[in-house]
Amino acid sequence: EVSALLDTFVAPLAAAAADVVVLGCTHYPWVAEAIARRMPAGTVLLDTGEPVARQLERLLAAGNILGEIGRAHV
Repeated sequence: EVSALLDTFVAPLAAAAADVVVLGCTHYPWVAEAIARRMPAGTVLLDTGEPVARQLERLLAAGNILGEIGRAHV
């Protein structure tokens, strides 16, 4: 089922010869390789998960609402 969904949604990107694809949701890294296989060679995939998590951590710390577990990582 996931493969069929990827075929449906990635095909227009490949047909448009997109050279960069932004993985803008937390679950896309799980299918990044499958997305890459459907894109032309040389297409760059950008995973935004880590930078978004770091920014959230900074904002929570700045607002003094980061939990004790999170403080160990700041």
